[in-house]
Amino acid sequence: MSGTQDHTAGYQDSRIEIKKLPDSICVLYNLETLLLSSCKYLEELPLQMEKLINLQHLYIRSTSRLKMPLHLSKLKSLQVLVGVAFLLGDPCGWRIEDLGELHYLYGSLSILALQNMVDGREAQKEKMREKNIVEKLSLEWSGSDADNCQTERDILDELRPYRNIKELKISGYRGTLFPNWLVDHSFLTLLVRLSLSNCKDSFSLPAL
Repeated sequence: MSGTQDHTAGYQDSRIEIKKLPDSICVLYNLETLLLSSCKYLEELPLQMEKLINLQHLYIRSTSRLKMPLHLSKLKSLQVLVGVAFLLGDPCGWRIEDLGELHYLYGSLSILALQNMVDGREAQKEKMREKNIVEKLSLEWSGSDADNCQTERDILDELRPYRNIKELKISGYRGTLFPNWLVDHSFLTLLVRLSLSNCKDSFSLPAL
């Protein structure tokens, strides 16, 4: 693990086969920046991450196996969180309220297991429209029920991103129609890449 006197620590090498960040890092109370991007084997962060009260920047891009610790929103000094993926509804996953409290998400954001979301009102708690520095957004359903097509449309409608989104991926969506914001030419003016996969119940593609 590398560290410097400017309150920065981290691993940034895909060859490092570390699966869990050691608990001892949680005693680095003055740590401001933690670099973990490209640690492709990393699966867990310490449960006591909230002790890093001065942590301002957390970089976890390209860490697809990583499970986020609960209540990361307690890190009140955190300003930049890069490359995060949220698994909803899993016992080790995040609550909707946790995601809604994170206003500093930067760069890319993935929200997985959206089939565990109850309805559009619950989706409102994520406050996607307030996350104005997210440029890449991935929304994924897995094993959802086609009978809930209207519910899924309501959920996707409430997950409307901020208008500066550049890349959008929607996977496993079972709604028959896409929400209005996805076909609004005046809304996604900066969009350069759109990926729709396994949306097998949709009647038509958005007219972009």
